[in-house]
Amino acid sequence: LCHTHDIIQRTNRALLCKTTSDGQNQVIQIGRAHTTDNDDELSRLAQLGLDPVRLRQTGLISGQSSTRRIGDYKVKFYHTDIDVLSAAKQKPIISEPEIHGGQSLEGVTGFLLLMSEGLIKALESAHGPEQVNQEIVAMVAAELAQQSSLEAAAQSVVERVKRLHHDAYVSGRQRAPHCGRHEDMTLLIRVVNYTLADGSLTPTQGGRIYPVSVPYSNHQSTSKTSVMLSLVMPAQGTLTNGSNTASTLEGDTPTAGQSPTATLQSTNTHTQSSSSSSGDGSLFRQRGSQAAQPDETGRVPPYVDFTQFYRLWGSDHSEGQGLSGDLGPQ
Repeated sequence: LCHTHDIIQRTNRALLCKTTSDGQNQVIQIGRAHTTDNDDELSRLAQLGLDPVRLRQTGLISGQSSTRRIGDYKVKFYHTDIDVLSAAKQKPIISEPEIHGGQSLEGVTGFLLLMSEGLIKALESAHGPEQVNQEIVAMVAAELAQQSSLEAAAQSVVERVKRLHHDAYVSGRQRAPHCGRHEDMTLLIRVVNYTLADGSLTPTQGGRIYPVSVPYSNHQSTSKTSVMLSLVMPAQGTLTNGSNTASTLEGDTPTAGQSPTATLQSTNTHTQSSSSSSGDGSLFRQRGSQAAQPDETGRVPPYVDFTQFYRLWGSDHSEGQGLSGDLGPQ
């Protein structure tokens, strides 16, 4: 398989993760969700005579934010009865997919993730939308390194997100009001040139992933750079080992110890490729090529950058009092 064509009609998300020569994950989000927040979709609707500003402000059209749908006969053929769509010259809500040129998979080591809107929103509700892609990739890479099947790896990631969503809700902190319930959460993993781990482990206990910048030397270069590692902080309590699936059903945030009702939603075609997740290059910090020199006590200055770690940890544990700036080594 040399190419994957990007045929998009959805509000879910697809991520293609390619492992680079230095062991990092290059994360490519394939397309954007077709919603009233998508500028390209608003431009398409504007050409049909609709007001893009009003559409963005309205958000939901007949109860949904999607602008391309399979089915929904009433919205497609009786749009003139819907106030925000009534001025359209042609059918504004369509089912035709958006097709991109494709991504080459020749010689690629990595994995493709297909995740439901419910999984994305659950993690966004718990942690905010800033690093959702990086967090999901880090979780998947960690589980693929431990699990012997894609079913177990996908289920473990869904369990992690469910636990993070639950913990954010019961914490009573800043994100708690956003975590009262979650939609269906489904994750499909398709991997290329990756060997799964030997032996089957139970799903890893859920936890927040915090970035830490650590300098390293590339064997092909004399210079030093830095790489973002992911510290997975364990969640409170014990995670119940559910069935080996990759989907949970819609419902209120479960109480601790409650196992999900689930249906099988994973795939294991293609060989697998190992990969460690490190976030994107925007989080890296650069260091000089000279090794740090010890001081009079024989110690070297700190060289691991915990800035992002303390910011996120402080945000999650400050009880809304803005303590993140005070965190750090004492």
